[in-house]
Amino acid sequence: MRSTTNPLSIPAGKHVFDGPLNTADIFFANRRAQYLEHYNLTAAELCGRHPGLVHVQIVLHGSTGPWADRISFGESAGAVTGFNFVEESEPEPRLSVAKVVNDYIAGWLANAGALIAFRRRARERESCQVQVSLTRTCLWMLSLGIFDKAYAARKAGSSAEHTYVQPDLITADTPSGSTKVSPSRWRCRGRRVLMERCKCREVPAPPPG
Repeated sequence: MRSTTNPLSIPAGKHVFDGPLNTADIFFANRRAQYLEHYNLTAAELCGRHPGLVHVQIVLHGSTGPWADRISFGESAGAVTGFNFVEESEPEPRLSVAKVVNDYIAGWLANAGALIAFRRRARERESCQVQVSLTRTCLWMLSLGIFDKAYAARKAGSSAEHTYVQPDLITADTPSGSTKVSPSRWRCRGRRVLMERCKCREVPAPPPG
């Protein structure tokens, strides 16, 4: 897998970006609403130009309302929903040991939403939109209930069932040097490891038209 940057503010960058959308099944964005509107990347605009596209978006506080264009990460969603007070009582709230409590969960929810959207598209032949909010993900997690801290401390590491499993890492050669990556099954399946952004060979953009 590789990553890249592409300047949408210039015609050549826009041309490179629009090309793959003609045959794409899914578009994913983790940008705020104002950014998508500025570059015409909202669900309404993209699905209007590319019928059948599944538009998936992860947002911080939602795409509407006074906080829609606030820029931040999952830690902020945990702070405004009370996760930091669950970890430590007032007046000294703090991050959980896991630091970010919602990014993996939000990704899994977005993946599930995309699969449901594809099934719906197969039946109705229409585009679909999937949106997951980091803040609402935190609220949903809190609604499931919180373990008693003393009970959690006693159980952690008490048996194989309650012991954190270390990831299976491999060492891969990348443009940035030797890097440890996971999971090891990528190697046996012949997949490329994820490259750091801007570390791959530069390829000039083709001229517009």
